[in-house]
Amino acid sequence: MELRQIIKLFWYITTILLTIFILINNPKSNNIGFNSLTRTSSQMKKNINNFTWFTGISFIIITVVLGIVENN
Repeated sequence: MELRQIIKLFWYITTILLTIFILINNPKSNNIGFNSLTRTSSQMKKNINNFTWFTGISFIIITVVLGIVENN
């Protein structure tokens, strides 16, 4: 695999994870979010929120890197 394909793989994985974390964090969701989980702790909510931020920032960085690699 070349570098561009590896970066794209990480980009796809990050996209899927970010979508899942955003759906879990959505307070208006009926079936997926924390409202449907009755035994969620505040620490778990904090961890999911941190994972969402980390994944979002990673997505932006990987997108920029992929754009640079694609243009060269």
